[in-house]
Amino acid sequence: RVIVVDDGSSDSTREVVRQFESLNVTYVNVGKIGLGNARNIATALCTTRYLCILDDDDIMLPNRLRDHMASFEQGVQLSHGGWINFNAELELDYWPGKPVTEDMIVYVGAAITHGACCYETSVLREFPYRSDTQGGADYDLAVRAIRSGIRCGHTSSYVLLRRRHDA
Repeated sequence: RVIVVDDGSSDSTREVVRQFESLNVTYVNVGKIGLGNARNIATALCTTRYLCILDDDDIMLPNRLRDHMASFEQGVQLSHGGWINFNAELELDYWPGKPVTEDMIVYVGAAITHGACCYETSVLREFPYRSDTQGGADYDLAVRAIRSGIRCGHTSSYVLLRRRHDA
């Protein structure tokens, strides 16, 4: 199932989504309400046990869902994998991710990026995205969830191509 929450884009998102009408796609245009609010709407609309976030300029690798599901079979509530950053020149920068602990996220970094995560939907309902931040809503959610003791697992694979903008 695919949920597209259009946060006030000015491109042809609606027309692109219409090309996939044969799939189970829910499209909602909510206007400019901000990342946290848009992602909370996606969580509210989700009827599946697991939820993967994918930003509009990132690319999910073909193995992603399979590898996340294998992590969940180990009893975790948050599965994350490695990511490969790419820029306009198509230069690649590999980030394998690391085992997740609060210290690893807060003090070391490069352990987790939200776009390479898949959550049990119940975790995203218990720890909604904050809407009062201009940036870092993903990071904030991950830290709060991990501090609470949710179990995390790494896929031991790369699961995402992540667009890095010059700005």
